[in-house]
Amino acid sequence: MISSLVDVTLLGALLFTSWRTATMYRELKRVRQAGSDLEEALKAADRTINGAAHTVVTLKHEGLKTLKTLEARCAEAEGAAARLEDLVARAEWHCSGQGARPQESIVVSGPWAAGEARHRVPASHQPRIVDQTV
Repeated sequence: MISSLVDVTLLGALLFTSWRTATMYRELKRVRQAGSDLEEALKAADRTINGAAHTVVTLKHEGLKTLKTLEARCAEAEGAAARLEDLVARAEWHCSGQGARPQESIVVSGPWAAGEARHRVPASHQPRIVDQTV
């Protein structure tokens, strides 16, 4: 009788262990499936982040190139504006009938001087009309 009680107890423990093993197997299967889904999501996120980083690097390079071109154009425009201001002032002076304008220096710059400091050249060295005196 004691052996049948032990047999029933061991049989119950075996059934409980089998039931728990089957339950854990199903949970492990779900976890593996969720893990593979998570792995796919992480790979997709990694591809997206790498694409965004590449775009940022490309935009930075293009932005720097545009900035350098814009700086060169601004320097060229400043030089042209200075020359135009001087020419307008000279034209107003000559149109006022006051004769030759006193010698002065004007700012010289251009595309060849982009990035360099501007330098001043005496007005007498600038091109002028044949009848013009300095």
